[in-house]
Amino acid sequence: MLLFLSVHSCTKTTPKVDVDICPDNEIVYVFPLKEKVHIEDLDCDFKIQGDIDDWLDKKFLRFSRHLTQERKDQIGMMIHNELKWVGIIDDHPDLPLLNGILDQMEFLIDTKEEYQLYILESEVVNAVTHIGRRIYLTKGLIDTLAMDAIVSCIGHELGHHLNGNCEEKARIFDMLDRNRIPIGSNPGVPKIIQSVLKETALKLYHDVNQVLSKSDEIEADLIGLYLCSALGYDPEIALEAVAEHKYWEHPQDRNVFQNIFNEFNSTHPDWRDRYECAKAYIASAKIDISCDCSKGSIQGLVLKEEKVYQYPSHFAPNVGVLHKHQPMEVICTFANPNFQNTEYDEWCYIQYESGTGWVAEKYIRILE
Repeated sequence: MLLFLSVHSCTKTTPKVDVDICPDNEIVYVFPLKEKVHIEDLDCDFKIQGDIDDWLDKKFLRFSRHLTQERKDQIGMMIHNELKWVGIIDDHPDLPLLNGILDQMEFLIDTKEEYQLYILESEVVNAVTHIGRRIYLTKGLIDTLAMDAIVSCIGHELGHHLNGNCEEKARIFDMLDRNRIPIGSNPGVPKIIQSVLKETALKLYHDVNQVLSKSDEIEADLIGLYLCSALGYDPEIALEAVAEHKYWEHPQDRNVFQNIFNEFNSTHPDWRDRYECAKAYIASAKIDISCDCSKGSIQGLVLKEEKVYQYPSHFAPNVGVLHKHQPMEVICTFANPNFQNTEYDEWCYIQYESGTGWVAEKYIRILE
């Protein structure tokens, strides 16, 4: 803990801080995980399911083949053609805006892949994606949810691509389509029985994978919230808007056994579990910056080479580097409650030769 502000505040030689240098009092979100999210790194449920699903994928997908881009595009078009029967709205007034948001996300994650967004003629509130780099939002979703929530949903679907879920599902689709899994291939077994064994094993894997995919949905939720925030939308509004709809769509059942059955048999987690995990994730990322600059700046030295961050979090963007024994001015200090009881509790907002930014307090020595 730094005590120098109170110790030196009465010193006449302490220079006052220019208002323009003092950091803004603002609320920012700095998410610990961004483009790649794994439930094992989170304090959410479904960790065991996630582990089983990962193990199942590793063991079973080794029998599948890696897909060429041509095959991925072929599968994508097959699924796209299946969705066409719902009806695609080519002239929806929000389509250019939503595709522009998707383009911004592509730029943010620095991908060479180009994604396309479509609006389906359906009043059901839903969104879907697949290997063909196509993201579908229903008209019902656009008409029902706030823009913050719509952006989060787009990010969620893009998150399935970033986390590799669409690739995995495409390889399952490819195996189903081609029936190439080498199970029951003993030459002594009649071909018709081999075929049944293959189809049964593959169908079983497909069904089990669907049931265990709940962790994929939570991971995609959190990627969506990060992308929502990174584009300047409010992740808390997004979360509340989606939660309100989910509660209306899936109210609490009175029969606890029916709840358990529905939860087990669904490809998605119960909305309450998704909500609680996302809410905790947002809370861990939220920083309410408040830094008192009225007491003046203090001269200091950095103890070791250290990064300078845009916000008081080591998950924030790096805006510079301090070299060992480099001088700087400490403008103010800030305690980040989200890192309470860790080595990153206390942060200093500094001015140095190359600019301003935040540094962990423990790396600074104050000059008497």
